[in-house]
Amino acid sequence: VNRIVFKFIIAGGIAAVIDLGVLYVLTAYLGFHYLTSVVTAFITAFFASFTLQKFWTFRDHSIQNIHQQSIFYFAVSLGNFFLNTYLVYVSVEKIHIHYLVAQILVGGMIACLSFVLYKYVIFARQEITI
Repeated sequence: VNRIVFKFIIAGGIAAVIDLGVLYVLTAYLGFHYLTSVVTAFITAFFASFTLQKFWTFRDHSIQNIHQQSIFYFAVSLGNFFLNTYLVYVSVEKIHIHYLVAQILVGGMIACLSFVLYKYVIFARQEITI
């Protein structure tokens, strides 16, 4: 497996653990509705994910374009969030899958699509011409 794919999986795994942990604690222990928990977990995991993917996975240490990258990353994440929320809702309410299992399955599908956007659009290395 390509090193960047491995790092993407590890960084995504860390963000997913944060996401699932917040989701679980808020829902199981604090009594939040699972969709409210999904929103809060998303926001928390977003910051961890952006930081890990930018600086560690894609080794983009430049801060020159960080504002633009963060906006694009957030736009992709927000699109992923709405897709995730909808698919988790359908999985839980219509298919009757446990909310954590639904989140893991849906999250895996979305991660595959995101990798392509992160690698080839958001954190693509800019060619320097002289």
